[in-house]
Amino acid sequence: MRLNGHALKTSRHPLCWFCATALAAALPLLAEPASPPLEGQDAPPFSGRDQDGNHWKLSDHIGKGVVFLYFYPKDDTAGCTAEACSLRDNMVELKQAGVDVVGVSFDDKDTHKEFIFKYNLNFPLLADTDGAIADAYGARMGEFKKTGSATSSVSKFKDLPGLINRLKGQSDPVSVFLWKRLSKSGQSLLMSYQASAPTSKEAREVIVQAFDKIIKGPCVYNAGRFKGVSLRPETTELLKQSPKGPTLAHLNRLLLEDAYPSELSRSQRMDRRVSFLIGLDGKIMHITDSPDPAVHVKELAAALANLSGKVSP
Repeated sequence: MRLNGHALKTSRHPLCWFCATALAAALPLLAEPASPPLEGQDAPPFSGRDQDGNHWKLSDHIGKGVVFLYFYPKDDTAGCTAEACSLRDNMVELKQAGVDVVGVSFDDKDTHKEFIFKYNLNFPLLADTDGAIADAYGARMGEFKKTGSATSSVSKFKDLPGLINRLKGQSDPVSVFLWKRLSKSGQSLLMSYQASAPTSKEAREVIVQAFDKIIKGPCVYNAGRFKGVSLRPETTELLKQSPKGPTLAHLNRLLLEDAYPSELSRSQRMDRRVSFLIGLDGKIMHITDSPDPAVHVKELAAALANLSGKVSP
């Protein structure tokens, strides 16, 4: 594959280009995925902090070159490392074509910095810890969006009987908190729960409804209630931001997942890939929406070939 007469290097890693990946629900909030902006529309403006804490703003790059914006699930994981290293290995060709690359994930800047240092990456990574940039580009899937309702799915529970036993045993502060928010009839149903009993479906529904209500409500965190609970970095970062609305609902879900690591599945992120090519005029020139990285490679190469001789101001 060639770009402006240059062969794209693919020997070190598979060429897996510019993806937007969203969080899939685990407890989960299963809203319809937000739609990305359409080709020909203005690229949603955004800004963020990179791995060094420097401010990166899309408007500073419009008119100076073409921008490839890509979202990825997590630093230093196999697929994302291969993707980032492919970008690194082809950076000379991309720069010659007048292309700026910027990566975005939910990781914090310190994690980004370690990732860049480990693999000698040569482009900035933005810390989208609250998902604001992903939301602007409709890049979440199976997560939440700015409007819409949230629901839970009991099929995503790893160990529902174990969860019910912890709740009715009130063996920890979080379980005490959740138990008190159940109705008397709900508590009675869970006290008699048996997985094989005819009432097991009703008991599961009690859990689903209770967790939905808690997720959509005020922040469930306080230091005493979550003492001894190991919080993942994403949870800790969101707590610092005092989020509201859908982001608060997401935080509540993460807190519950962290409190019940053996009973609840954690959020999965690798569901969807969306490529964005942003032109000199700030408009979306090309979008690829496919779970197959090979499709992204093919369409990206074709899009860049069409821009040959046109991307430099």
